[in-house]
Amino acid sequence: MIQSTTVLWHLAAGMIVLVLPGLAGRLWLKKRGNDFLEILADCIGLSISFTALIALIAYIIGWHFSGVDLIAVYLVAGILTLAKLRNPSQNARKYIGFIFPLAIFSILVIWRFYQASELVLPAWVDSLHHVLIVRVFLENGGIPNTLEPYIAAPFYYHFAFHSITSVFAFLSGFGSEKAVMWLGQVLNAAVALSVYRLGLALWDDWRRAGLAALLVGFVSTMPAYYVSWGRYTLLVGLILLPLAMAVALDIFKKGGSVSRFLHLAILTGGLLLAHYFAAGLFAIFLVILGVQAIIQDMHQGSLLKFNRWLYLTGGGFGGVVLAGVWILRMWGYAKEGISFSAISSTEVAESLYFPDYLAYLWQLLGPEHNYVLMALAGLGLLIALWQTNTRAFGLWSLAIIFLSLPWGLQLNPFRPDHAVIIIFLPAVLLSSTFLISARDRLLSGRLAVIGNFIVIAIIGLTLTWGINSTRTIINPATVLASEGDMQALRWIDDHIPEDAVFFINVVYWQNRSYRGVDGGWWITPLTGRATLLPPAIHITGDIQAVEKVLANARKASQLDGCTAEFWELFEDANLTHLYLNRKVGPLFPESIANCPELEIIYEKEGISIYEAHRHKSALGQ
Repeated sequence: MIQSTTVLWHLAAGMIVLVLPGLAGRLWLKKRGNDFLEILADCIGLSISFTALIALIAYIIGWHFSGVDLIAVYLVAGILTLAKLRNPSQNARKYIGFIFPLAIFSILVIWRFYQASELVLPAWVDSLHHVLIVRVFLENGGIPNTLEPYIAAPFYYHFAFHSITSVFAFLSGFGSEKAVMWLGQVLNAAVALSVYRLGLALWDDWRRAGLAALLVGFVSTMPAYYVSWGRYTLLVGLILLPLAMAVALDIFKKGGSVSRFLHLAILTGGLLLAHYFAAGLFAIFLVILGVQAIIQDMHQGSLLKFNRWLYLTGGGFGGVVLAGVWILRMWGYAKEGISFSAISSTEVAESLYFPDYLAYLWQLLGPEHNYVLMALAGLGLLIALWQTNTRAFGLWSLAIIFLSLPWGLQLNPFRPDHAVIIIFLPAVLLSSTFLISARDRLLSGRLAVIGNFIVIAIIGLTLTWGINSTRTIINPATVLASEGDMQALRWIDDHIPEDAVFFINVVYWQNRSYRGVDGGWWITPLTGRATLLPPAIHITGDIQAVEKVLANARKASQLDGCTAEFWELFEDANLTHLYLNRKVGPLFPESIANCPELEIIYEKEGISIYEAHRHKSALGQ
């Protein structure tokens, strides 16, 4: 009974965080509509944006939220919602119609949890700093200036995911790692809602929108595969990006209004705080759509009278104003890393990124069922470019294809593979419109029954193939922590002094950087104790400090025993403990078996933890 109550509260906390602020905003923006999935998508997008923008305002004025403050904020959101709801009991029949689409979305959420069920901690490199940032948000009561005391680095990262996840962690009672895991899977499912909302704006056809949502939820490898990378910030960006595009399309097709202007500004501001690359893609779409609006209005002689382009420009600029303080902060720290480069050949691309880069891009587009999806999307692209109302979307899709090529002009630090893993967004929509258009055309012909059966069969087989192929979406190579690691991390939190510094095994990763190989890399995000190699976001810190960390990591990756180099590293990095895994090296427990200065203090499930004693004596000091 207690466990059931706890689960229900966790679900309620998620609903409060993801839906309540957006529902209040939607009602006060006087947004209308009876499509439940569209309403839910808008609520989630507005909730994310409001949370990030309120966190930014608090940061600007120096306000640190307490638990009472957070509860008060959501009480206000609830009061604003109730103030706009009129006679809800009289609309009971309308709400019954929400049951079926809600059931479909619930199935998708369960599917995402199933796909991630083998993880005990979020996977791969990015997850560590996401969990650490959420931890710092909770401890700071909002956006921090730096990541101290864990990492000596300023904080200028996009933070919409971390702000809403930290609120969820507080309300649910989860630790930062569980909050990232739980909410991350729900957000992954919510991308399908945003795709549905964009599909409605493009075609005003629930069939095309619904099929696109099913394709992104159950067929496309991305964004399901993001769980293997821990790309939770990009997930939030890809929730807000289609929603902002949908509002822009509403303005383009139906004309501007104060409500749509505010809606666009809020979503744009949230998007800028969610993910910089996704925000850049929206800017491209807004330019394309704005130019098309100007051309059409000029041809109709109504450039000033029917000023859609003013609302589009104004809404986008309004979002920049809302997020401007943070964009300026980011620019102040990161401008030196932003540059253009011209890539003329595959050889140049591979020397700039890594060997076999072209093959890697092709791999990201797969596997086989995904190639079929891309082929269908290619046919749908022709339809989108032909039709006036979807031409801007077709041109935007082409822009993403060009950005994914390993040749041409590149805007650093963004890479072609960043665009490749987003191609699914236009691909599912374009595939959907091709399949539905083919069905409609065949239904009007002589062989209507056969044609209809063929298209429905293709859709059914594609869904079945996709579901079967994405059942095991986790890449084992990206799983760093096991249940044994979790037990060891809990033990560290309970028994090891807070000023301890751990040696952990590391290997070379990319761009001169290193990564951990097992659960030892999770010591800092979960216990607060320091490690030889902090989470990857440490590279945003002071250059000299970063170089020292990388130098020590390079030494650690080359150790093979209890040697003089081993103890020199202990001195240089002020290490006090070791965390070793019997299955993952380069340093193994057997390598240091004859080292009397190391005392084993924990050994379970293949994990060994040591405390160093009198290690200066090993250097002859």
